[in-house]
Formats: sequence, structure tokens, C-alpha cells
Amino acid sequence: MSTFADALRADVDAKLRACVHCGFCLPECPTYQETGRETDSPRGRLHLIDALARGRIEPVPVVLGHLDACLDCRACETACPSGVAYGAVIERTRGHLDRVRPRTLVARAVRRVALRWLLPHRRRLALLAAPLRLLARPGVRRAVDRLGRLGALAPTAVGRPFSSGAPEVVPATAPHRGRVGLLLGCVMDAVMAPVHAASVRLIAGAGFDVHLPRAQTCCGALHLHGGDRAFAARLAARNVAAFAEVDEVVVNAAGCGSAMAEIGELLGEAPPFRVSDLATFLDRVGLPPLTTPVRRRAAWDAPCHLLHAAGVDAAPLRLLDAVPGLERVPLLGADRCCGSAGIYNLTHPEMADRLLARKLDEIAATGADLVVTANPGCQMQLDAGLRLRGAAVEVRHLAEVLAAALATPNSGGDGRRARPNRTAR
Repeated sequence: MSTFADALRADVDAKLRACVHCGFCLPECPTYQETGRETDSPRGRLHLIDALARGRIEPVPVVLGHLDACLDCRACETACPSGVAYGAVIERTRGHLDRVRPRTLVARAVRRVALRWLLPHRRRLALLAAPLRLLARPGVRRAVDRLGRLGALAPTAVGRPFSSGAPEVVPATAPHRGRVGLLLGCVMDAVMAPVHAASVRLIAGAGFDVHLPRAQTCCGALHLHGGDRAFAARLAARNVAAFAEVDEVVVNAAGCGSAMAEIGELLGEAPPFRVSDLATFLDRVGLPPLTTPVRRRAAWDAPCHLLHAAGVDAAPLRLLDAVPGLERVPLLGADRCCGSAGIYNLTHPEMADRLLARKLDEIAATGADLVVTANPGCQMQLDAGLRLRGAAVEVRHLAEVLAAALATPNSGGDGRRARPNRTAR
């Protein structure tokens, strides 16, 4: 098939036919909630994709704008009674559009430098992350926050990359039950080492050897969202080879977990290992003993790809309810996107800020002093918004909160001293 429309139709037509145009997705779509436009809804975007695939319209800027404005949060999939694989359709469509859409020199440079040259290479990321360690100093942090949203989005406290000091295998610290791999990823490894450290403690404490192969690389989620499917497939193949010695790979970042779980669809062959989100894994195998109270009022904010793509809803709540001293309060809108969505908060800042403002209002209504999530982009987005509002609310990864409750000699009895990477305010 020689034309763009023919290739797109062959790839997505069967999935498009699953849509019965019922409209159940509309009230669940964040962009439709904000604009009220059909073309900014999943149903509207599927209509646009169908028209592109049948050659009725061309990929002109106005069409691309509506498709690019999709957060790929996949809330529509949770609402859909027909099981439309919307995420697969939008990502495949972006892959086809990637070959025909014009890109500016800046856009091409960003892709080549940031997504291809930087993210898959741990040492390059470490060099970039090194200056961010200055942000741990309160005075510097306040100065950077004055630059506005872009400054505030920078990670608040960056240590050395987790992989720089970790062995390739961390042995179980409880009676041995098996071995699993842990995906280190790119951003998580470079700027959120405490989350990996907490995850390893929890997995090892549950009786599993934790394999951290140096050959692993970026999961490719950002490449998939941007339409660079060929490069994402190369990264997926590298990860399949890197984790060949384990039967299960645990992922503590929701977006990465979604990309890893869909390796089979990307490569056309299922990987030899099972992919599990950290919360799902710990909920299944059982937590190590949690004995240190964490006396906080906490709200759980569900990452979109954990809830809507992976279908994980109850496991994180059960884990939080197992933490001694923790009071969990419900968060209205916990199932709605915060506006981070990979790099969406950089490419569509106005819409991202609107979604974040709604989320921050909902957090304020809970009276929580701690927000718990499980995705790096969400964590940075929420932390930036709360800090710019002057709210005395911390944002922590689920792994950090659970690990703070593990038995530790210097916990201080309330879980506060045991928490790594405390946000500077």
C-alpha cells in the first residue's frame, strides 16, 4: 500500500469498527470536559482518524491539532462498553502521521537529541541530572520557582542516579521466594533514585532477589506517544534481551509499565517475562512487615496509565491501608488526569495547567498533607503545582510511603525521618 490513507486504514480499521458512537467516553475525556468540543473527545478523534484512513480529509494542521491535544490518558477505555482500544488507535495513528507531517527544525532536533540521543543512555542522563542537585538547596529552589511553571517542574531534590551505586542483583532479605527484574527506566533512574531504593527494599523484603541488569534501557513510552514506533521497538527489543534471565519484570512508573506491558503488540511477539506494576506485585505476593507508623493524612491520586491502561485500581489502596498510622482520605477526581501526560505539560501548557488547577482544588478539599501517586511525571506535576500555590502538601511515590513503614532503626516513630527525598519547601 503506497499511500498514507491506505496504510493507516489497514492498521486501525478493525479497531475503529469497534466504536458504536455511544458517547460514554465524552464526559470522561479531560480535553472534552474543558472545551466541550466533539473534536476534542475520543469519539470525535476516532471520526477524524477514520476520515484520514478513508482519504476524506488530509492531515492538515487543524486536524493534527485535535489529535495532538489528546493526553493519551485512556480514561475513555475505562468508560467504553465496547472495548475500543483507543490507546492503540491513537498511538498507531501518530506513528503513520509521523511519516507525513511537516516538522520544524526545532521539533526534529528535540526528537533527535532529547528522545533518541539522551533518554536511552544512562550516562548522558546522569551528566544532565548532575546540575539539578543544586535544586535541593532551599534558596536555589525558591529562586527557580520564581521562573514560573517551567522552573517549578524541575525535580525538587535530585541525588545520584540509582544505577550508579546499585549492584546488578540485590539478594532477598527474607526467606527466598524467587527472583524478579526491576525496570530502572530513564527519568526515574536519573532523578528519582529514592523511589528505586524504596522499591528494592520492598521487593527484597518480600523474599525476592531483585535483578537490575545494566543492559536495560528506556521503556520507549515517550517515543510511542510521539509516534516514533520504530525507535520504541528498538528499545523494547533491548529490554527483552536484558531481562532474559527473569520470569517477571516489576515496574514502579505507570507510564513505563504500560509501555512494557504492550511490548508484544509492538514487536509482534510476547516477551518471555511477565510485566507487573509494583503495587500489583506487592499486593499479590504480600508486603514485608510494616511496623513503623507513618502519621499522615494521605490522598491517593491514580496515574492514568496505572488505572486506565493497566486496570489497577484497588491494589494501591489496599497497600496504603496496611501502613500503620496512615489516614487515607478519598480524593474526588483521583481518576482524572493531572495534565502531566509524558511531556504534554510542556507541549500543551495551557490545557495542562487547566487540568492541574482542577486537580489542586480537589486535593485542597481533602485536607490531606500528603498526596501519593506512582508515576514520575505525575509526581513532578503535582509537586510543582502545590509548591507554586504555597500549599503545605507533600507528594510521594507509593513505594516511598510503604518503605517508610518498614522496620528501621532511625524511623523516629512517625515515618518522617525514614522517608527519603523529602521535598524542600
